[in-house]
Amino acid sequence: MLRILRLIFASVVVILSIYGLITHKSALMPYMLFFLGATVLLASISEFQLKRKKNGYIYFIVSLFAFFVSIQIFLLN
Repeated sequence: MLRILRLIFASVVVILSIYGLITHKSALMPYMLFFLGATVLLASISEFQLKRKKNGYIYFIVSLFAFFVSIQIFLLN
């Protein structure tokens, strides 16, 4: 289940990134960052399940940062 969700979120990030590169619009960047944070959060959960806590904590901190930046961009626009 985590693998499927991670694949879906990663696909959304790639699609939004390609669209942003082609159109030169940054209006979708908060959504891209949100889904990137969700992808990294799911990677963190899977690392914790594999008993690799060091990587899990690093991924968790990165996902919190991505969520923070995403929310900040949402509030500023």
